[in-house]
Amino acid sequence: MREAIEETERIIDDYLEGIKKYRNNTFFEYDKVYATATENIDGYLNLVDFEGKNNALTILASGDQTFSLASKGIKNITTFDINKLTEYYALGLKKAAIEAFSYEEFLAYFKRLFDINIGLDELTDMVKYLLSYMDYEYKIYWETIIDYNYNRQKGIYQVTNLFRIILFSTAHGISKTKNSYLVNKESYDNLRSIIGDVNITFDALDVFEVPYIYEKEYDFILLSNIADYIENHLGESWTYEAFRKEIIKFHKLLNKDGVIFIAYLIGKHRKGNEFFNDPLIYSSLITPKDFTTEELVLLPHIDNDKVDNYMKDGIILERKK
Repeated sequence: MREAIEETERIIDDYLEGIKKYRNNTFFEYDKVYATATENIDGYLNLVDFEGKNNALTILASGDQTFSLASKGIKNITTFDINKLTEYYALGLKKAAIEAFSYEEFLAYFKRLFDINIGLDELTDMVKYLLSYMDYEYKIYWETIIDYNYNRQKGIYQVTNLFRIILFSTAHGISKTKNSYLVNKESYDNLRSIIGDVNITFDALDVFEVPYIYEKEYDFILLSNIADYIENHLGESWTYEAFRKEIIKFHKLLNKDGVIFIAYLIGKHRKGNEFFNDPLIYSSLITPKDFTTEELVLLPHIDNDKVDNYMKDGIILERKK
């Protein structure tokens, strides 16, 4: 935890001192965290039957995948992420907010928390309110970080919202439409009533380490937008065949009838009155025809809780072979 605190303080210092880290699709061990999922989670979770299913493996990221799975009745959720700070945000702050707030309060809380114009005192008080709902490790982390940020920015004429510093994608808030646990009050209330009984674990792992680390089998595996940084593992100009070899390694982690969800491998964009295929993996050599043998589903693309009629998201459903 001490290292997580120090690295978060470094992120704050770098931002306030104007130091920018060149990313190039590289994800770091300690890095900014996604505030909310960018994919249509509820859209693809509604494609499968959750009856009698209890185990899932998912990237942690913003925590939205995890909480959406829990709202569907999944009781055992193994999470992983190369970024160690995801644990403190998702399983610390966001989980505490679920336990503390009603549906309307939760949405209002994060809308205000991400507000670029929020004052330093108000933001500090908002985070401190949730400390009593957190496990000890997360409580100490957030207590330390919120105090550090307060002392670091105290007296500055134009204060920068802490969550604009340490998170990605705060501009649109947390989507009700994309996340199964937020699509309506009933789903959220159900999650809130069971969240204390859901077994959620976290491991700091690169996604390509996962097949070599875990041994149990899962009903569902959520790999999210793995393609965004797959070139770090396969190199630039990677091929469809190289990608298939990596995905096959995950099959041993699936129960019978288990499903792997792989998002954002392709998109379908509208040009005039027609849709055309377009791979969303700019560093690869794959083409749309590579996906003719895949179980491919197109979902509405949602931006700022509104359906984008000019774009659809591509999801691959991978079955155990």
